[in-house]
Amino acid sequence: MKVTIKVRGFPDVEAALGGNRFMLEVEGSTFGDVLAEMDRQFGEDNRKALMVQVLLNSKYWVKVDALSTPVQDGNTLSFSNMVAGG
Repeated sequence: MKVTIKVRGFPDVEAALGGNRFMLEVEGSTFGDVLAEMDRQFGEDNRKALMVQVLLNSKYWVKVDALSTPVQDGNTLSFSNMVAGG
């Protein structure tokens, strides 16, 4: 399955991953499978740095420990830094 990954607000991680948007080929069908593939390709430390806010298809928040969340071919996972202000 192919999943699009978007990374926002992590300049150091973006540099390590080679950009802020890329396609990832994943064996499996869960959020946990995607994370495991990211660990293999980019290193566990880079992937762990992204685990703040995760959005599936720009609609659904995914809890970082919800590894069994289904992911389908063509889905987009957006990893974002928490932002606050006033």
